[in-house]
Amino acid sequence: MCPAEHSALLEDIGRVTQSRPDLLVIALAPEPQRALATLSEVRRTFSGKILTVGADQDPKLILQAYRSGTDEFVCESNVEAEMPDALIRLSAHARSGAPAGKTIAVLAAGGGSGASTVAVNLAAALAKEHKGCVLIDLKLETGDLADLLDLRPQHTLADLCGGQNPPERGMFEQSLANHRSGVRLLASPRRQASILRLLEMGAGQVTSEGVRLVLEFARDAQPYVVVEVSTTFREEQIQALKLADVVLLVLRLDFPSLRNARRSLEHLELVGVPREKIHVVGSRSGQPHGLSQVDAEKALGLKLYHLVPDEPKIMNQAANIGEPVVIRFPRSASARSLFALAQSLGVKSNPK
Repeated sequence: MCPAEHSALLEDIGRVTQSRPDLLVIALAPEPQRALATLSEVRRTFSGKILTVGADQDPKLILQAYRSGTDEFVCESNVEAEMPDALIRLSAHARSGAPAGKTIAVLAAGGGSGASTVAVNLAAALAKEHKGCVLIDLKLETGDLADLLDLRPQHTLADLCGGQNPPERGMFEQSLANHRSGVRLLASPRRQASILRLLEMGAGQVTSEGVRLVLEFARDAQPYVVVEVSTTFREEQIQALKLADVVLLVLRLDFPSLRNARRSLEHLELVGVPREKIHVVGSRSGQPHGLSQVDAEKALGLKLYHLVPDEPKIMNQAANIGEPVVIRFPRSASARSLFALAQSLGVKSNPK
């Protein structure tokens, strides 16, 4: 229980802050705008952490809270579940000198290459080993990572990057949707209206600077970040590719996909992505009438970094229930291959 001297009405909140607590909790109800004004006033002189509790139906209210100076926002409808995580994040933000996470960008060489499946399973494999991984869907028009994880996020990139102001760390944390695998997803816009709003000014309310900030927040939050980018090579996509530590170019072992992969490699070189950080991954290996690894490498003119076998039955089943194959079928050949890919990028051990 909170002692009586540590609680106050809005008009008396100055009395509490005079005692210099480490944490101040402000409830927005029943007068949200008045509470936000008080929050903004307190933030000018209070150096401790502020946590705000309010309704979650209005993303604009949450954004107002962060812009008024709160460090964390907890939805009043789910206080007991969200409060522990919020307190952990507040504690983590207080640490200094924490190493930034590693960023892995996943890029498809064309439609049907399996890049989204690779991104989701890679994130789940990394989350299994490292107790969490941020997964970002930067495919603004066609992103489907939320569907592959059977998630219905309350907030997306449209909420985080769709305004005139740059993304904020606290709002980024609120925008992540948690999957039972340990993956924390920042989803692409789901509604057509949100997508059109983002594309009105040349795609570009999701700016390269916004992407830079989002990746910075993600790297601070988890040791690994997986971001799926689109083949549009717009400025915000190029920013993600340049900031990534590793770029996985995912292709099928057939001539159309190899042709697209060559074009993608040329584009990556033109926009300044170093060839040495690009790894080509062959997906759905072993399909009938597909090329062999030797033939694919000869046609592409370089070695494939990794091959993921084709197991359509279990891949489809895992996708249909919204659970990565590395979690649902960890002993399958495709899961073991994906764990091996994750291991080569930083995971220390194989699945049991």
